[in-house]
Amino acid sequence: MKTTLQAHSEFLKFQRNELTGHYVYLRLANAAKRPHNQRVLMRLAEMEYAHAEFWMRHTSEKALPHTYAVYWYPFIAKVFGITFAIRMFERRIAGEIQRYHALVAALPDIAPEIGRASCRERV
Repeated sequence: MKTTLQAHSEFLKFQRNELTGHYVYLRLANAAKRPHNQRVLMRLAEMEYAHAEFWMRHTSEKALPHTYAVYWYPFIAKVFGITFAIRMFERRIAGEIQRYHALVAALPDIAPEIGRASCRERV
């Protein structure tokens, strides 16, 4: 079982990563040439921001994004293309999903909240 301090630390990491995702998708959307891609990336940015707000309710702290990532992925998009940059960024997120599941197993009281948040995403 995770202690409150360990859980708080994990929540802050999740919050920071979600906020980073928000800014990465926002910058990619601004760089996208096709309107459809811009809309999709803006929607992803909004979802990431909503996730960051979810974690902020649990931490009661304001986090800062990973500045390096916010500038790195748009740079990669300019050099190798937006699809490559998004796939590279999404690979990073795959590891985070495993951490979510481990956290839910350790703190079952937040499982319903995470479930509600993921249901809203599908809509």
